[in-house]
Amino acid sequence: MFGSFRRRVQLHVFLLIIIYVYSLSTSFFDVDSSHANISPVSSQFTPFHR
Repeated sequence: MFGSFRRRVQLHVFLLIIIYVYSLSTSFFDVDSSHANISPVSSQFTPFHR
């Protein structure tokens, strides 16, 4: 009984870690995409393309 309980707790902790890392990576990519959208290089090069 204690073994199954410990195994269940380990599974929950493992899932929490996966969700935490996933949220961290998604927030990191969101910051990356926002930086790419507001890129000073693209705003500098837009007059040359016109």
